[in-house]
Amino acid sequence: MSFAAFIICIVIAAAPLFGCEFNTAEKLWLYGLVVDSFDTDDGHIFIIEGQNGVVAGALCDNETRYDTFISSMGVIGVDDITVGGSYVNIYWEGDSSEYIYDGDKIELHDVYNVNLEMRREDILSLSDGTTVEVWLWRREKRYQLTDGTELMREDIYESDDESVHITYGYENLISERAERAIDDFYDERNKDFDLMAELEAALAEVRAGKESRRHVSHRKELSSYNNDVIYLLSSYKLPYEGGEHYIGNMCDGFDRVTGEHFGMAEIFDCDKETLICTMLDSIRMTDPEKRKQFIDNFEYEYIWVTGEYIYARYPDGVISESSAIIAADIDDMRPLMHDWAVPKNE
Repeated sequence: MSFAAFIICIVIAAAPLFGCEFNTAEKLWLYGLVVDSFDTDDGHIFIIEGQNGVVAGALCDNETRYDTFISSMGVIGVDDITVGGSYVNIYWEGDSSEYIYDGDKIELHDVYNVNLEMRREDILSLSDGTTVEVWLWRREKRYQLTDGTELMREDIYESDDESVHITYGYENLISERAERAIDDFYDERNKDFDLMAELEAALAEVRAGKESRRHVSHRKELSSYNNDVIYLLSSYKLPYEGGEHYIGNMCDGFDRVTGEHFGMAEIFDCDKETLICTMLDSIRMTDPEKRKQFIDNFEYEYIWVTGEYIYARYPDGVISESSAIIAADIDDMRPLMHDWAVPKNE
């Protein structure tokens, strides 16, 4: 790619961030906030205010396509574009006409596509009356003040799921009964998360001149399975002091029919020390001092089961290294496992 072409690519990629118009081969677009919306004899009109102050009209007809990358919304239409609560990209081709809006002349574009980028889902009030707006963007909720100052982000997946999980990769392996039980299990695990308390803490950080870095997420995904059980790996990213992130991983087992949960201690037919010693033997760790650190600090909750390896992931700071992972070959670990718990090697 030539240097000139590289610069053009940068301009194209950066343009939406500044709310500007861009013209390429007579195809144009504008990004901004919807400030008005109304029907006319010619179709529906959205009034868009770009982030650089440009105000323009978007004329939509029966041929106009509406879409969004907001994962929780699915198929959208004109009624999903709300005044004061929607940021959109509008796209049109060719010349535009003049239109009088609120006594001023603006350009009216005959648009073929309206893409909903962000949508305000809710407005919250903190204990001191501070207003917090909740905006949907792709797979996130963004909590921000009315001036745009961001307090926190939260990963989302489904609009009807009030918890903070993202699930994928295993639903076709379990019964509906098991799916409900698994969802209930993770909802119970997450019940101590206090959204309003986190927002209050984030606001205090912002008022103290700090940048809030709070990001909440809980993902669970398929780790391994066999004919009877399934192993899910969940990862957490929750705020703690100073707005820093804590990221942890935990593997849980479930019955594929009933959804009954079992912990990692239940899948092995040996004691705790035998388990970790066998894992250290598998990776040929012979250093006595290091072995002692791993053995003394081992917990069942560090275990993660896959079809090829049994992992032990030690959280940051538990041993001398900032973090440490043992990956023991499944063939070395199989003799210590109950037959019903051994995952498929695939």
